[in-house]
Amino acid sequence: MSKRLKLISIALLALLIIAYAAFTAFAPAMIEKSLNKNLAYTPLHISADIKALHDKLTIMDWHADTLLWNRDFLEQADFGQVDLPRLKKGGMNIQMLTTVTKSPSGQNYDQNTSDSSDNITLLAVAQGWPVNTWGSLLERALFQAKKLDDTVTR
Repeated sequence: MSKRLKLISIALLALLIIAYAAFTAFAPAMIEKSLNKNLAYTPLHISADIKALHDKLTIMDWHADTLLWNRDFLEQADFGQVDLPRLKKGGMNIQMLTTVTKSPSGQNYDQNTSDSSDNITLLAVAQGWPVNTWGSLLERALFQAKKLDDTVTR
């Protein structure tokens, strides 16, 4: 192999490494912010009676995709899926955290086919998930379960 070809190969490899590093550093947060937007709202005035009623209730949410994203569940964020500080602030008593293993491209309410391309594969690669999660729905579920277990431990 000529010296020029070696230099070109090294330059291309370096460019690929830089591109992957930039992709993993910026793409996941950009994707999460675009998919999980916070809408502007005016906070409602909550009367003492309503606050007292709320405090007596068991408040539950049965679906949050928090484990899909590379964020610390114990740290408050200003965007995206729920985190523990915001759950506490909102008086949430029970939160069901889901494990997302597949999300078809073009997902819609009317019909989704199992043969469509999968959005989670690219997200797993972008977030630097272990290689075994890139092609295995089981490994994706186990990875997210481990993230939750590690969070509970902390």
